[in-house]
Amino acid sequence: MPTIKRPETDNQLLQALEAAKLKADVTPPATLAFSPAVLAALLAFLPNFRQQMQERGVALSVQSSSTTLADAAKARLKIFISHFFQVFNLGVERGLFSADHRPHYLLDVNQEDLPQLDTEQQIQMWAQRIADGETSRTAAGGAPMGTPSAGEVQAEAVIYVAQQGDQSVKKDAYDNEQEDVQDLRTEATDIAADIWDEVEFTFRKESAASKRRKAREYGVVYEPRTGETPSPEEYSITGKCTEPPTPSTTGAIVSDVEVKVVQTGAIVLSNSTGDYFVPTQPAGTYTLEARKPGFNLQVISGVVVTDGVMTALNIALTRSTAPTPAPPGPATPA
Repeated sequence: MPTIKRPETDNQLLQALEAAKLKADVTPPATLAFSPAVLAALLAFLPNFRQQMQERGVALSVQSSSTTLADAAKARLKIFISHFFQVFNLGVERGLFSADHRPHYLLDVNQEDLPQLDTEQQIQMWAQRIADGETSRTAAGGAPMGTPSAGEVQAEAVIYVAQQGDQSVKKDAYDNEQEDVQDLRTEATDIAADIWDEVEFTFRKESAASKRRKAREYGVVYEPRTGETPSPEEYSITGKCTEPPTPSTTGAIVSDVEVKVVQTGAIVLSNSTGDYFVPTQPAGTYTLEARKPGFNLQVISGVVVTDGVMTALNIALTRSTAPTPAPPGPATPA
């Protein structure tokens, strides 16, 4: 027998509360399956919770955009730094530059390996060493570097530092919004629990399948037990949302994916283990849409649902990517 599945994430809590509110909007108060006191609590709480969730979502979107720009600036600066030393090494091989000038950049005289650029500190350190080293080296009579020049590297470093600062500000703003939602989480959980418990109690004398069918109209979620054969009234679509696997790893789970059945408008969210469950769809052929910020929209058509059968459909979501920065130019000495 399917069991009740409590909300596990903030988005699932919001979905549960909004479903109950929508049902209350079209149900006469005398026949509503939960009490006037709980309804009053829901009506007083939901607008603020929805607003805080919206503000957090906007802050996350802004932070994600800022992170994309910062990552692009970092990748571009790394290219400029690498190309600078590649060009310098080629110049040494051609006799244009002297290997004895490497210490101006705090390199060993015989060091031909490119510097490590794995951390933000390393990236900024080597950008500064290029700026200081080029000034010192040219003052000692060395020919100026080009393609890229130290000035071009420094210009990219300025952009990178500015983007990092902007990202930090945006992250702090998101963290503040996250705290606002967290402050409301306990109350949201309590109201959702009160609604679902009272709804189940109201329909306790119905047959099990009838109780679940009516309770679902209030947003109550049921999931089948492992290995359970669904009844003819509870055929459904279920599966797991993950990222695509790699040769060495299984796909990472993706929670809070919005899975929508296009033909019926039914929407559910994947839980903390990536699992989703769309209950009681009439038999037929459907199209599903899976979306989450930061991932590409997945559209799966031709999903066949049969009476009394649990249709299994796992969904792989790929991350959206920022454009790859172009290199600054050919790696040849000036």
